[in-house]
Amino acid sequence: MRPLLIASALLVCACTLDYAALRGKHGASDASVDTAFASPDGADVAQGSGGTEGPDGGSGGILGTGGAPATGGMPASGGVFATGGSVGSGGVIATGGIQGTGGTLGSGGAIATGGVIGTGGVIATGGVLGTGGGPGTGGTGGATAPGCVRNAVTEIASTGDSPTGIAAGPDGNLWVAETLGNTIARITTSGTRATFLLPGTLREPYGIVAAPDGNLWFTESNAGKIGMVTPKGIMIEYPLSSTVALRPMGIVVGPDSNLWLAIQDHTLVRYTPSTGGIYESYAPTAGSNPIGIAAGSDGNIWFTEYSNNNIGRVTPKGTGATQFPITTPKSFPYGITAGPGNNLWFAEHAGNAIASITTAGVITEYPLPSANSAPRFIVAGPDGNLWFTEYNGNRIGRLTPAGVITEFPLPSGSGNPQGITVGPDSNIWFTETKGNMIGCIAP
Repeated sequence: MRPLLIASALLVCACTLDYAALRGKHGASDASVDTAFASPDGADVAQGSGGTEGPDGGSGGILGTGGAPATGGMPASGGVFATGGSVGSGGVIATGGIQGTGGTLGSGGAIATGGVIGTGGVIATGGVLGTGGGPGTGGTGGATAPGCVRNAVTEIASTGDSPTGIAAGPDGNLWVAETLGNTIARITTSGTRATFLLPGTLREPYGIVAAPDGNLWFTESNAGKIGMVTPKGIMIEYPLSSTVALRPMGIVVGPDSNLWLAIQDHTLVRYTPSTGGIYESYAPTAGSNPIGIAAGSDGNIWFTEYSNNNIGRVTPKGTGATQFPITTPKSFPYGITAGPGNNLWFAEHAGNAIASITTAGVITEYPLPSANSAPRFIVAGPDGNLWFTEYNGNRIGRLTPAGVITEFPLPSGSGNPQGITVGPDSNIWFTETKGNMIGCIAP
């Protein structure tokens, strides 16, 4: 099956409840635009959504490599698009398709709404015009520069609908999967945002990770696909199965440099970007519903079994699946990460605890001081501590290897933090699924 190529300016509860709650915020999810151009090699090339956003003119007048313009970036008089832009082997996009110059710059380029000057911040502009093109379609960029500080959370508004997964990209930016917005967002550490629309409705991107090939890879939890977006915003989708409707959730780069995905029900998928090869490995028990997934210091793949209350382990070959029962019953383990002591650390969503597991399978639990905090995702910080989101508690938590827990409340008090990562600036960054924000805290 051909992948869908997009030239663009640009882990969830294993049960269906989480999706219903997310969709309930605004009713049905907004439909996305699926506009296509004819490609020289016959591939489907969808029009992107623009670059840096502004109300009157975004950066969309720049032609993405692959031979298609970003939305709004139509060539001005005299500007002809060069042919080219075919998909190479292994999903690598051949260069080509450079927009011709010679056109007059269109009007636009107003300062984005919401671009209020923060302390030490600058107004984010959103209307940079493409060479020879008209103004881009604009959007909702222009967030206040954050200024991450220690021992307090800083929030940044103006993300898309229901941001979930977050990762630091090789370009020095943050990349966010906006689940109900059907978009991938690129956000600078100063708060400037650009979005890239997925080619079809209700894809629901969820987990996202930076891969060794220099691109960002993400799961499409409602489409049974995995997607790739380059730092310049070119996007390709790959189906995970032609016969089975899969719901991929968490994603991680394995010790074998392949991508590993946690799939609802009881499947793990190994995806090889260079060849497009797909291998399915099954957890020992059907209905275990893996969500979080991580590469362990022992060279194996570790994952949470949300419904069966286990931590699972498989080898990079997909063999030797082993389950380790969690002490607290019905703890509903969620996110998992490699961390201090060569251990794996995970969040017990209903158990209201953070726990560690040695590579030999010994589990130690650390109950949270605040009841019903519902921790979700977790990351090892550059300070040697564990940082995690408290979805119900609306806090960011810190756990030292000695077991000391400190909680930092969100200023808004109601954002429902979810995904979390170490940013390119070495700060801790996270998403707020219901608050439609991202935030940060200095470790």
